Amino acid sequence: MSAFSCRLLVASLAFGFAFTNSIGAQVAPSCGIGPTTFLTDSGIGKLRVGVSRAEITRLCRVIRDTMVVNDDYAEMERVLVIDLGRDTVIAALGVDTTISRIDVAHSRFRTRDGLRVGTSLRSLLNRRGLLAGIGEAAVQASVAAHCGLTLVLSGKGGGQQGEEFTRDQLTKWPRGIYVKRILVHGCRSGNAG
Repeated sequence: MSAFSCRLLVASLAFGFAFTNSIGAQVAPSCGIGPTTFLTDSGIGKLRVGVSRAEITRLCRVIRDTMVVNDDYAEMERVLVIDLGRDTVIAALGVDTTISRIDVAHSRFRTRDGLRVGTSLRSLLNRRGLLAGIGEAAVQASVAAHCGLTLVLSGKGGGQQGEEFTRDQLTKWPRGIYVKRILVHGCRSGNAG
């Protein structure tokens, strides 16, 4: 076999492997995510609070399974970093290895009514049942229409850990505050939105 034929054979094989790999990447688990997938009170697509780690590994592309410090910076928790195509999210695992919380840190996913990372406090003020409180590590808010979501705000307008604020009090907070992360934990009453 000539040197040219050998190079041609190697190039053809390499092209074949590259083609196979690119096809394989397109058929990786999609987690039920499509162009119109919405963020709900229980999850995104097939990534849902309460689903087992084994099932998520089958349905979704898990990029990493690791330990990190939790939101309160108090203890370590096991999390999965999951590729949802349009974005990556963090899924915290409970002691029973089911998803206990999903952290959404980017604006690519939104609820049917438009709530997403980046939503301003000013916009939240137009939502019924807005409440906020200062936790150990962040200011967290909630709205009545989404019992399974906690909104982590980018700042605060005063107050100390443990204080809670009504809509009227929040109108006095700085205009630049926005939702910097959404925590999906599911509705306790079973009334998911």
